[in-house]
Amino acid sequence: MNPEAVHFPGSLTTKIMASIGLFVCLLLAIVAISSPEKHWMWLIDAILISAVAIFLIYAWPSEIITDQHGIHARRFFGLFSSYIEWSEVRGVTLIQEFGGLGARVGASSESLLITDRTGILKITHTPRHPDRQRLLLELKQHGVDIGALPKA
Repeated sequence: MNPEAVHFPGSLTTKIMASIGLFVCLLLAIVAISSPEKHWMWLIDAILISAVAIFLIYAWPSEIITDQHGIHARRFFGLFSSYIEWSEVRGVTLIQEFGGLGARVGASSESLLITDRTGILKITHTPRHPDRQRLLLELKQHGVDIGALPKA
């Protein structure tokens, strides 16, 4: 255990809701497969169920960890992870999650996008993560230019 590590876990409520949604997708897939419908109907069911499952996996909030070496993000039970060393962090930008869909329905959707110098590795701190100001402080302390981000 690293005493210098700061954890920013994703929202447990979001993880529970996404888990329930994935379980429902699994049940619907079983029903669709066992249905005596025509085969082309299975394809439509499979596409719709897969789209919802992919969205739920994408919406799964990562656990963000900062330490003396860099910033880590682990998503979806550790199956997807990212790591950016402090010296490789290019910057932080403010984005609208899901294209601002949340803002259109009255939910918070402002997220911090942390990218590496290549622009390939990205770590996102969403509204479903705690303590944005602490993350910004960690970034500043490690020499990352956070620019003129608004105080959240």
